[in-house]
Order: sequence, then C-alpha cells, then structure tokens
Amino acid sequence: MYGTPDALVRLGDQELRPARLVLETGRRTSIGRLEAEFDRGPGHVSLGDPLTLELGWVDGGRRRVFSGRVREIGPGRTIRIVALDRCRDLMDTPLRQAFRNCTLQEVATWCLERAGCDDFTLGTKRLGHRHHFLVCGEPALAALLRARETWRCDWDLYADSEGVVWFLPWEESPRAVADPPLFEYGTNLLELTPSLVGPGTAETWLAPGLVHSQRVRLQDDRLWHNEVEARIERVVHRIDGDGGRTRFEWVLLPKR
Repeated sequence: MYGTPDALVRLGDQELRPARLVLETGRRTSIGRLEAEFDRGPGHVSLGDPLTLELGWVDGGRRRVFSGRVREIGPGRTIRIVALDRCRDLMDTPLRQAFRNCTLQEVATWCLERAGCDDFTLGTKRLGHRHHFLVCGEPALAALLRARETWRCDWDLYADSEGVVWFLPWEESPRAVADPPLFEYGTNLLELTPSLVGPGTAETWLAPGLVHSQRVRLQDDRLWHNEVEARIERVVHRIDGDGGRTRFEWVLLPKR
C-alpha cells in the first residue's frame, strides 16, 4: 500500500504532526534515533519525556514504529526534537558487580534489571560459563556489549517499537524467521546498489513495517537471474516535503 505518508508523534497527551522526520535504526548501533521537526511546536516538552511515533499513509492506517524519550530539544523557528529509544535508557545508571562462574544470560539479566528494564528477551543459546566477569562503574549497555565480546558471540542488541529490549543471536530473532517481503527493482524498489566492501543499499517508497534484522527478497534482473534473499542491516525512514522514502542497507544471505 502506498499513498500520502502519514506520521503522528504522541508526546504525553499531545498528538503532533511532524513536518519532517528521520528515523534511523540498525543492527550495529543498538540505539534507535528519531529526529522530528514541527512547524508548530509542542505546547510543552521536556528532556526525558516519553514519546511514540506512528507511520503509515493517509486513509491507510498507521503502525507504531518507535518508542523512546526526548533527549534533545532544538530552538528556532521550527521546533526540533531528537528522541532515542529504550536502549539509550541503559546508559543512564552506572553499575558495579563481580560475577563468578557465570553465563552470558546471568550477566545480561542482572544488568538489564538493575538498569530498570523489566521487559526484555534473551537468547537461549548455550555459550558456556566464564570464570569471572566484572562490571566496574559502567552502564548496562556498555557492559552488555563488552560481555558480547567476552563470550565471543555475535548477538544482536536492540529495542523494538514497543520498547522491548532484545539480546539474542540473529537466528533466534522473530525478525529472522518472519516471511520475507519481496522488493523488485522497477516495481516497489526505486534504487538497488550492491557493494563489494560492505552492505549494499536500496531505496523504496515509505515502508513503515521494514526493520533491521529482518529478511527480504530482492529481485533485479540487472544483477541476478532469480530473486535473492538478504538481511537488512540498517533502516532509515524519512518524511519531508517531497514525500516519504525508506532506505536500507542489506547483505546477501547464503542460499538454503
């Protein structure tokens, strides 16, 4: 479904229509970022205020695509707000703890709970015990990223649109097992550029349901005889005076 983009920011008891917005999320950045500008500013807004963003189309319905807190408020003729998602909250409180004979799940559970996160999902893959692991005055997000290195695992760490934190192997993610949508060059794909040194890029009409870590099918007769399967590494949703677009970075997945 395509048409006129529709965006709604819910900020406290206010419902606001941004004139422009950019929403960026990625597998390797952990923290999702929303920047929104309003021609008519909010009646009241403070740092730390919770907000949500819904994206969709006029007469086509919207879906929630972001939950977070206001982290910057820019002055000027227009009002600019920067919000960061639930993973940013994991940087607010320094933690201290010494673990012995511990698993990654034990460390992650302790860090998330002490950081005030009561809604999270951890991977179930067994990675063995470590003799010790120290959290020395660092926030939960930093401790989790360091633990990922300690256990030598490539687990994803991100917050979804409902504010649930996920820390798990990609293959255990619901995004990895969901049915992959098809993007075809010349139909619903405006641009497709492969790369030999990193992720390829692509652009389509505004696609609110597109998220990093999900699988997609790509079809481009200029590049491949048949459709291929890829994983999205990064997504940028953008709405401005020219309409709505979604850009994403992708890497090809091995054939199954």
